[in-house]
Amino acid sequence: MNYPAGIYDDTAPTEPLRTTQLEAYDFPTIMATVVLVGIGLISIYSATYQTPMASYFSKQLIFALVGAGVFVVALFAPVHLVRASIPLLYGVALVLLLAVLVPGIGVKIHGQRCWIAIGGFQFQPSEFAKLATLLMAGFQVASWP
Repeated sequence: MNYPAGIYDDTAPTEPLRTTQLEAYDFPTIMATVVLVGIGLISIYSATYQTPMASYFSKQLIFALVGAGVFVVALFAPVHLVRASIPLLYGVALVLLLAVLVPGIGVKIHGQRCWIAIGGFQFQPSEFAKLATLLMAGFQVASWP
């Protein structure tokens, strides 16, 4: 049976394939994300600019900037550091999920105690836990023999 070179013989390259730094980025996806975030910010601003609820725009802008900062950090973080921090991120997510049960930390909104309020911001730890669980599952699968 004919297999592609390198699959079942010794002709596989011994050096990893190298790409330039710019070729490694998916610019169409990055630009689509930037455009969608921009459209969302414009929509929120246009819907709330004449109301006292204009703080929705400022909160969303802060979240967008924090998200951009996390993206840049993740972009340049060495893979071995990211891989080593996954169990820590998962542990933090579990602690945050339990923290909503503590009165004073967990905030009750619409009858549900599933929010944490820090300053003027409220967030659901379950959103962070979704990402942490996905990363932890990948970490576990990657460590299988």
